[in-house]
Amino acid sequence: DIFAIQVPDVGGCLVGESSGLGLVESCNSSEPAQQWKWVSRQRLFNLGMSRCLGVAPVQPSGSIKTEQPALYECDVEEMQLRWACGDDEQLIIPHRAIGAQAPFELHPKNGTRLLIYGTQDNLCLRPYREIYTIQGNSHGRPCAIPYKYDHRWYHSCTGDGRDDWHLWCATSADYGTDELWGFCPVKLPDCSVFWDTDPVTRNCYQFNVHAVLSWHEARTSCLQQGSDLLSITEMHEQTYIAGFLSGFGAIMWIGLNDLDSDGGWQWSDGSPLKLLNWDQGHPSETDGQNCALLRAEFFSKWQTKECAAALPYVCKKRLNITSIQIPNESWENRPTVCPRGWVPFNGSCFWRDAEKRTWQDALARCRLGGGDLLSLHGLADVDFLVQHVLSDGEEVWLGLNDLKTKMVFEWSDFTPVTFTFWHPRHPNSRPGEGCVSLWGKEGRWKDGPCDAKKASVCRAPGSLSEAQPDSQEGGTPTECPKGWDLHNGFCYLIGEELTDFQNAWTRCSQQQATLVSVTSRFEQAFVSSLVGPRVGDSFWTSLRNTGGLDSFRWLGGEHVTFTNWNRNEPGWKPGSLLVGSLTRCLSVLWSYITESQYSSEIYPLMPRCSACILKWMGGCLHGSVMEVASLSYFCLQLLHFADAGNMKSWEEADGYCRELGATLLSLRDPAEGRAVSTLIRGLLGESGEQNERWLWIGLNSRNPGLIKSWKWSDGTALSFSDFEEGHAEDDEAVRDCAALGSRGKQWRKLRCDTRLEWICKIPRVDKMSGVSIRHSDVGRVSGDTQWLHHQGDEYLFVQQPLSWIHARLSCTLMGGELASVRDRAEFLYLLHTMQKLSKASLQQWWIGLSMLDGDSELQWSDGSLLTFMAWAESRPNAARKFQTCVYMSANKGTWGDMRCGMKLPAVCKRWNVTMPVPITPLHPATSGWGNCPDGWHVFGDKCLGFVDGPGQARTWMGAKEYCESQDATLATIANHLEQAFIILKLAPGQDSYWVGLHVRASVGAFTWLEEHNVTFTNWMHPAWAPRGQRPRLWLVMQVSCVLVWNGPPLHFTGKWDSRNCVLEEHNFICQKYKDPALPSPSPIPDPLAVDTLRMDNVTYTMVLYSLSWPEAAWLCERRDTVLASIMDPRHQAFLTLVLDRVASPLWIGLSS
Repeated sequence: DIFAIQVPDVGGCLVGESSGLGLVESCNSSEPAQQWKWVSRQRLFNLGMSRCLGVAPVQPSGSIKTEQPALYECDVEEMQLRWACGDDEQLIIPHRAIGAQAPFELHPKNGTRLLIYGTQDNLCLRPYREIYTIQGNSHGRPCAIPYKYDHRWYHSCTGDGRDDWHLWCATSADYGTDELWGFCPVKLPDCSVFWDTDPVTRNCYQFNVHAVLSWHEARTSCLQQGSDLLSITEMHEQTYIAGFLSGFGAIMWIGLNDLDSDGGWQWSDGSPLKLLNWDQGHPSETDGQNCALLRAEFFSKWQTKECAAALPYVCKKRLNITSIQIPNESWENRPTVCPRGWVPFNGSCFWRDAEKRTWQDALARCRLGGGDLLSLHGLADVDFLVQHVLSDGEEVWLGLNDLKTKMVFEWSDFTPVTFTFWHPRHPNSRPGEGCVSLWGKEGRWKDGPCDAKKASVCRAPGSLSEAQPDSQEGGTPTECPKGWDLHNGFCYLIGEELTDFQNAWTRCSQQQATLVSVTSRFEQAFVSSLVGPRVGDSFWTSLRNTGGLDSFRWLGGEHVTFTNWNRNEPGWKPGSLLVGSLTRCLSVLWSYITESQYSSEIYPLMPRCSACILKWMGGCLHGSVMEVASLSYFCLQLLHFADAGNMKSWEEADGYCRELGATLLSLRDPAEGRAVSTLIRGLLGESGEQNERWLWIGLNSRNPGLIKSWKWSDGTALSFSDFEEGHAEDDEAVRDCAALGSRGKQWRKLRCDTRLEWICKIPRVDKMSGVSIRHSDVGRVSGDTQWLHHQGDEYLFVQQPLSWIHARLSCTLMGGELASVRDRAEFLYLLHTMQKLSKASLQQWWIGLSMLDGDSELQWSDGSLLTFMAWAESRPNAARKFQTCVYMSANKGTWGDMRCGMKLPAVCKRWNVTMPVPITPLHPATSGWGNCPDGWHVFGDKCLGFVDGPGQARTWMGAKEYCESQDATLATIANHLEQAFIILKLAPGQDSYWVGLHVRASVGAFTWLEEHNVTFTNWMHPAWAPRGQRPRLWLVMQVSCVLVWNGPPLHFTGKWDSRNCVLEEHNFICQKYKDPALPSPSPIPDPLAVDTLRMDNVTYTMVLYSLSWPEAAWLCERRDTVLASIMDPRHQAFLTLVLDRVASPLWIGLSS
């Protein structure tokens, strides 16, 4: 990781000098002054000077006219030290301080390049990677490279200061300041240091009970020590782990995960998942809980959790095992003789029993024929079964079961379980699901009830034949030339000589073959078995770069339908690609693989056709919080928000798209990428680099079984690459998800728990399909559909049961939304229609109200505000804090809530209006002059009077009359700024306050006393209410008025609740408008013009230039402060008002 920086177009290398940065003609990578390395936070460290390369920031006054790079102390705040690589091998500081007009580019001379000396590589090809510590006192935090210890800068781990010479590092820039440290990870052949050994299995375990890392960070820590997160494959191993942790109350990450979008639960180290120890209620079906932990205090039972959660973890290391290789014989097809009707393969005979039987009956039938229910021991077995035994999509019993010992799966033929291949969301812990079946085009497995009836496959040993006849009934044909290997109708040969690509292609052509193309995971596994023994070698394939971007095609003409890229591939430079270590095309010589077609009567030739394109006709859906664009045969749904609270992690965004029947965006080729970029810029507008927004796409490397191989979540092959050149972060090892920039240029690797906007992709459709609408004589049916007209709006009652998300999609496809309810008249119309259409009196119908992930309160999907409610008693459910959706009962019309995945009929609504409905202004426009009487608070044009204290509480009607006596009315809260101001002025320790919102009898919905439209709400959802003080929202059908909560507890301050207008007495807030005759108050200080702001005993300082969160945290730490913590609603309200003046988002201290 240490290199010299060459400037080839000028000659010489960069050298660190006491006066700054120099250039010497004679390059010497052994000279410390010429030695450089990347260190944390994208800084370049010079070993000779022990300093970092930086540039002085531009001053707002423009006093610094020239910028010269120089060497600085690595912890100097004022210097710009973060670098990135540009398109032409130059270094760039992309994020500048206030006053900078453009990024700073380091070009020693115009047109020159900066390369790693002795190579043609860009400097960013040797990036820094975070080193996670173990033990110490830093809870697993990574090393802060470089760090200062004993007045000296260290650029790597050291043994200095320790008698045992164990390598350690500091986790802050200056060890002498806070003495934070940890041991560095090392790969040792034994378990003598930092490990505990099971005397029975000789496996080693490391219990990091004081660490606090995400699942991916924890796994990276284990991998850095030559191990992996814990896998548990035997009962005695589970017993050992539970016993060891019995004295701890820890919750710890293990290697179990559900990160393969194509498969089910798996161990990160590749061990078979054959033993289950799920806790009750797990694995959770909640989207995003893709990683597993064990709870030491609950007998080490397993639970699911979001992978971004920070927890302790357990590593496991197997002694004397350096790698896992696929044995060559597993893919051999040895000549085998079988009874008539059985299919031979590699020493075994297979027979498909089409008759559907229970698992026990299928087992008995197989044993009657001299075999057993099918056992599978690798991808070769699965591939053969899917290709040559089963019909498309057929589900068959396997011999795998847990009937002997619950949750311990065994093969019925008593062979060991060395391989598992589970379906998504399997295996689970549902009772009575003890038998396993195989299903689908990939032959994955799922557990289910043993009394279900399915077809089955029997397996029996065959007779190996020494002879290799061309045609022998029941035997295996051998038509490949000598030295070639047969697989699924093709013959394969490994070329033994080293050669360049062109010569490899020519030699294959001379043998009527082509360089290999790999089109499926099964062919990849077969090819891997051929080259597996050749550790360290690389082999040519026919995959070739075909465009200016890294766009790839097979030279044989096949479309790229499968990829298996290595870590950080495909790279930046064009060329042919290789199986094994997929390396860019340089002058190095490689081995090659050839492929030839073969066919026979028993193994018919598998056609290698181009990928078919299915043409979808028609339009795209519409919606209120989305932008939609048509792209070729797909529709894009671009979810973008002004409110960061609605943004999602990659897992949440992926789950959202899948609920719609869509996927996160995938791109097939550079042309499609350019088209998407154009659409995004058209929808979001042009933005500069500083204001660029990032949107999740489907590209990810989350699956630990693929060793950081990048895949599209919908299965589309990665046939081109557009990752940012030169953008490499320290935590690259845990950046497993990709986002697309709003400027549409390139992709960026990010942590999957980052909260962003996102893009869904769905095929275009002609019209609604599969949704039956029952005819009814209720209302008038419009033109070509069955929309019912009422009061200028149209309604469609969709009677096919759908999930809430799919029901909403159905409505949007037809230009509407799930129905919102504005008032009692609309409520009664819907109730009347539901009662006529419902098949049962208790039928429930989805409406548009929901609280999905990221929402803090119930919201209408069409953007309407919640001004009418008809809750049933004890609803909404206080225990359901997330992912809850609302239905309306056909019996009495009352509302309830349930899981959004439940399937119900639904009501769609669309608006038959041509002109927008005008919003009643809050108050006639004023010049802003005037003031409020003494004792009243000024906010905008309003005067607010807070009536509280002993003897002041009144009923809502009494409060209204008091305000009117003051030439005022009960207060209106029109927006979040007025809400924030009111929170600031609420008297601590006082009761809650009435405001002017109430149910008007004529419409049966909430309205303000001054007849201003309801433009803002802040309802308290019952899930967040204090115990014993649950909001009584169902009182809307009775006499109901609204108050603003004033605690306790403190964190509910400002929320709204509806209460009985005549039975309860509370404080209240009066409102009137400023008197122009009174002199104007002093102006509020502009937060942009002052350095600090005070609230109570807290001082806030705003930094108004762009930084990343880690940079902001570091900057605050250097100033002896911390990123702001917001501990109560009053400080939140204060900062809300400040932010309105700043008009820019600001980092705070909250992180995951």
